[in-house]
Amino acid sequence: MSLMSFILDTLQPRVNDSANSRMWLPAQLAGMTDSDNNPVLPISATNQQLGAITGSAGQQVASDFASTYATFVGASEPYTVGAEPDPSAPLPTFAFPQLQILGLENLEAEAHPPVPNAGGYDVTLELAFGAYSGTVNGIVMHPLSLTGQYDINQALLYGNAANPPSSWTSTLLHGTGQITIVLTACKMLASAAASISGTGDTRTVQVTVNSLQLVGVDASGKADPSVEPVVNVTNLTLDADLGGAEQGLIAIIENALQQPEANAALTQEVNALLGASDNLGSINQLLAARTDGVLDAILGPVAAGGLPDDTGQKAATAVDLYLFDRIRLALNDEGSSWFLPLQLASSVDPVIDPYVNSEIDVPDQTIMGLKYSGIVLTDVVLAGASNTAMPVPATMLNMGPITTTLTLGKLAGGPVRTVQRGTKTVQMAVPPVPPINFGANFTITQNGITQLTLTGALAVGIAGATAILTITPAGTSVDDLTITLSQATASLAASTTTVSVSLNPPNDNSGLQQLIQMLFSKPQVQNQILSVLNETLAKQAGDLSDQLSQIARNAIISNLGG
Repeated sequence: MSLMSFILDTLQPRVNDSANSRMWLPAQLAGMTDSDNNPVLPISATNQQLGAITGSAGQQVASDFASTYATFVGASEPYTVGAEPDPSAPLPTFAFPQLQILGLENLEAEAHPPVPNAGGYDVTLELAFGAYSGTVNGIVMHPLSLTGQYDINQALLYGNAANPPSSWTSTLLHGTGQITIVLTACKMLASAAASISGTGDTRTVQVTVNSLQLVGVDASGKADPSVEPVVNVTNLTLDADLGGAEQGLIAIIENALQQPEANAALTQEVNALLGASDNLGSINQLLAARTDGVLDAILGPVAAGGLPDDTGQKAATAVDLYLFDRIRLALNDEGSSWFLPLQLASSVDPVIDPYVNSEIDVPDQTIMGLKYSGIVLTDVVLAGASNTAMPVPATMLNMGPITTTLTLGKLAGGPVRTVQRGTKTVQMAVPPVPPINFGANFTITQNGITQLTLTGALAVGIAGATAILTITPAGTSVDDLTITLSQATASLAASTTTVSVSLNPPNDNSGLQQLIQMLFSKPQVQNQILSVLNETLAKQAGDLSDQLSQIARNAIISNLGG
């Protein structure tokens, strides 16, 4: 599982969910500001030159302008007036003295699979326009459109039709008006890169948009740079002194702007505005702020000590390694919902803390020459097992499974928290005060001159135990995240234990009680008890995996606003 792919696939449905107040993309874009704290959208521009309207459509506009002008001028001349496009500038030119691009926030996002590179990942986002209509969450949702003032100019020659055009007079026919152009069947391709900024323990992940490109879509609706968007002129006025012939020319201009040549020029103009350094700078400023915010929301902020050392780690890219480092820190951050003791305390099937086992059989033992048999522990309760730390240096990423050595019962006691176990809530200290406490009732038979059956209660305090944990995360996003537990083996090798025994009914023979206490203090007895607990947990690995998966999913989803 690529951590970068996981994050992108996790974010996609949430940035497209208008009910998600934290992640919804249109709200993020609508709130984007420049370095002076002015709104970036809508994009406004002045003196944008579309250039000549080429092709047959431009030729038709020029011809119709010439014939219309000849009729208009001819009404006041005693001779027949001829007019034609000036050969030195035969095509009409189009410009926008004032222009706004609306609808750039009205988007839905789809991320293509990230491609690893030397520094991290290349990421392509496919953004569909016109995702919403009306007003959503207080934001007016325009279609992608250009609106503003336009100028059109046509150079002509005119004169007495009986004379050759070389003797005619040149003139520039000028028109202006208001225009609204709606672009449909189009998407925006955003080319971005995820890389690491900085070095050592202060490094961060940086997402940079390198280019934005407006493109058309193919028959299946996929972005296709070889296809132009569809242009629809929905409003056009023309102010020109042509004796009332302007209305006919409006239809001619509209038709020309909707031809392929003009479409290409309009698309090029929009792309130039989208790719302007100011616009990309504002977007990257937004991304810089939001990237840290998203990661902090998922994993919690980086602790004051900074990021851990990466010696021995293996990851696909430096970005994956950075993300894993953030996870390692989050598992040890008591303020994070990833805090390992909190996750373990939340387990419901089985309940990890307190962990209950109905019965454990212990092999026969010999103490001071006496043989003890029929050793059975009942009503076993292991309390405080959620006092577990996953030390950062001992947590290793190796291109797949994550292996760590846990330390048990060493964390200082934490505050009382509300722990959710399914539909139940439990109030408990997280992490619990050390040491870990093992309690059970016991039955034991002492085989001497006479056979004596003893019952009582056993209490063991455990400090400094360790456990080897191996988990494998999988899934394309948080919604199908699974964490498979393949190893969870505790050891008492480095621990210290404090054993207390009480007989029931109380026995005046303190020596007898000391013998039983010595029996349960034997490392082989303690290891046998632990072996049974390890075997029981191994049998419950599937249920534990389901629990860890659900707890991790809940932690991430709640931090992303659902």
